[in-house]
Amino acid sequence: MNTRSLWAILAVLGLALAGCPSGDDAGKGKTDAPKADAKKDDGAAKKDDKKDGAPAKKDEEAAPSGDGVIAIQTTLTDAEKKSATDLAAKVKRGKFPWAEQAKKENANLFLHLAASSDKPEIVAAALHGMSRSWTYWKKNDKKMHVNEDYQKVVRARLGSADTNVLGRAIEAAPNAIAVDNPDKDVIDTLAKMAKDHANPAARVAAADAIARSKDFQKNEEIVTALLDALDDKEAYVVSTALFRMQFSAYSIVKKEELYAKAKELLKHADQGVRGRAAVFAANLAQSNEQKKELGDLIFPMLKDQAPFVRSYAATALSTLKRKDAIHAFMDMLDDVEKNSYNIKYTKLTGEPGTVHHDGSAWSRVDDAVLYSLKSMTWSLGDSKFQYGKINYKTVDQDLGAAKKEARAWYKKNKKDLPPAQ
Repeated sequence: MNTRSLWAILAVLGLALAGCPSGDDAGKGKTDAPKADAKKDDGAAKKDDKKDGAPAKKDEEAAPSGDGVIAIQTTLTDAEKKSATDLAAKVKRGKFPWAEQAKKENANLFLHLAASSDKPEIVAAALHGMSRSWTYWKKNDKKMHVNEDYQKVVRARLGSADTNVLGRAIEAAPNAIAVDNPDKDVIDTLAKMAKDHANPAARVAAADAIARSKDFQKNEEIVTALLDALDDKEAYVVSTALFRMQFSAYSIVKKEELYAKAKELLKHADQGVRGRAAVFAANLAQSNEQKKELGDLIFPMLKDQAPFVRSYAATALSTLKRKDAIHAFMDMLDDVEKNSYNIKYTKLTGEPGTVHHDGSAWSRVDDAVLYSLKSMTWSLGDSKFQYGKINYKTVDQDLGAAKKEARAWYKKNKKDLPPAQ
């Protein structure tokens, strides 16, 4: 498998896994991704149980206690209850030992502890264990498959006044909404939290989690929440929302509203937001008029002071098939600056959080330009530019050779290109 195929696969994986951020995600994969300022906050979203004329739920379900005992159907044997008690004694620094976290045999023990413990530290650790020992994916038999009890516990703990419990509940939420029957209450709560929660760490975590819902790009409530997140005052919230949507732009609802907002963000103060907005807008542009308008706006970004922005501007212009940008690409082949960028913050759990941005597979502007040239000329058949495999042991040499080939290609094909801007 060549490096570019690996890059594409990792980009898809970034979508599924980022949020352990991301993506918008670290390493040499073509993913730039999220993670999550903390302080205690009691901003729990209240739910309306009478939507669409549905009958009222039982009292216990209509107003689940975010920090009380949650009644579930799953029962434990006496031996399992003892195992759960023994397991709870192993919590250190807010987590169970790494070796215990993903064990399928611990899944129901975590569920029991998350539902019944009166100690927030245990509840939070159990929710973290749930996020790792349960799965929405039916073909994964190494983990427990999400059921109604899992969804019920997550739904209730999203109302916790304890910041750590809330953070772990949000981490566990994607499994509850990535299934074929996503929990509507969980989606409602995350959508409200992403927009209105006072703590930006909650907003970014909620925005990241809600985009893991099955077919999120077709759900107006979710897309509206992510669109609202693009107005957030914190750059890491905005950038996370952009990352989560950029790979689904072709089938996403509210295209026109998102396109208009992405254009506005091209002038954002944060480089990660500017770069991701350029690629997202390019993926959203539909008409020739939009593509021409957007390309003209992105062209100056090739000279942005931030290497991440320069790299993503090249990617966006390639997506728009602006072949007149190839002339500018040639001037950028000597740009070897690193194009990765991080926004640091503190997650709800108190852990350090990072929204990672990576402008290309080899984290260099020249690499991004070479790949953009390859993508731009893909339709030219035998005349296309071939950007070959880069060996991690000889990156500089291989990129040097590729740039030499790019200049030779340009010399041969320059006469057929549109005039330079």
